[in-house]
Amino acid sequence: MVASGGARGLFYNWEVKQEMMGSSYKEQVVTINGRHPAPTIQAHHQGNRVFVRVTNRLSQNVAIHWHDTQQIQSLGSDGTGDVTFTYIFIVHQLGKSQYDSYYTMQMVAGLHGLIDVLPLYSMAEPFAQRL
Repeated sequence: MVASGGARGLFYNWEVKQEMMGSSYKEQVVTINGRHPAPTIQAHHQGNRVFVRVTNRLSQNVAIHWHDTQQIQSLGSDGTGDVTFTYIFIVHQLGKSQYDSYYTMQMVAGLHGLIDVLPLYSMAEPFAQRL
């Protein structure tokens, strides 16, 4: 996974494809940049703009749903087929939410992960357990 942060946002470059994985029992899984399970997107605070460039190497369409986000310029699009597509969204809620494929078989095969939005450095995490 290629991720970089900057003044304008967080940038991820993903290649989605099917691979055979497993130590004693091999199964076909969906990977992002060769990783299974899928990576966590970590935003540094509410309001971060996230860019995810997805290159689809599957034989079917890829459509990713980003929970608890506001899409920008991608017009709420679910993705594309065998081409490269860049999702642009803003994270709104602190804590963890998820992203997943709209297609059940891809989701079961591993195309799902977390979006972790951290509080600002000076801010206490909401609902943090105090000991």
